[in-house]
Amino acid sequence: FLPENEVISKDLRLLAKGPNVVGLKYERYIVNGFRFHTKYLESKRKNQNSGVIVTAITSSFASTKDMNPVSSDLAYYGVLKDILELDYGGGRRVVLFDCDWVSKGKRLKQDDDGFTLVNFMNVKRHHEPFVLASQVKQVFYVEDPLDKGWNVVIPTVPRDDLKMDPIDVEMYLQSQPSSSHQRDTFDDINWVREGVIGEIVDTTRVASSSKG
Repeated sequence: FLPENEVISKDLRLLAKGPNVVGLKYERYIVNGFRFHTKYLESKRKNQNSGVIVTAITSSFASTKDMNPVSSDLAYYGVLKDILELDYGGGRRVVLFDCDWVSKGKRLKQDDDGFTLVNFMNVKRHHEPFVLASQVKQVFYVEDPLDKGWNVVIPTVPRDDLKMDPIDVEMYLQSQPSSSHQRDTFDDINWVREGVIGEIVDTTRVASSSKG
């Protein structure tokens, strides 16, 4: 319970009430300088824009007796299935990406050259498939011709930051991998793209179907 004199912000009140049962569904979206398409829309086109990556901070222990957790970054690689906009009223809207995810285990590995490979063949739906659109970056998946089902992860940069010609995938794969890691923080982000017409959907049905 909150103290009697605690001031509750308008945003918190709106979020606590939950979103409207009617939301909007999109097939394409631009956020953080990246252009995303759902996997279904991508199947009708030559370009690939459904690759998603999210980096989360997780805690781990060295053993069962270890009482000092260590925080580390864990990358989740995804394929964008749906884009859903939730309306909390008062002009507060949140966009969620519904994805199939691979984060660790048998579906993630590194080759001898240091490249990351992922496998989405018959991947099971994650129990928490949604992520905030404001949290994502984009990656491309290049099929490994020697290992069926596996794809090489190719990182990219936002279009606003691109100061060079489009990437040549073959040249990239022949170059030395970089071990450096840079984390970006996104402040004052506009979570919703204006001027795009979406499909009206029942958000309760979308949420329940994602758990199936």
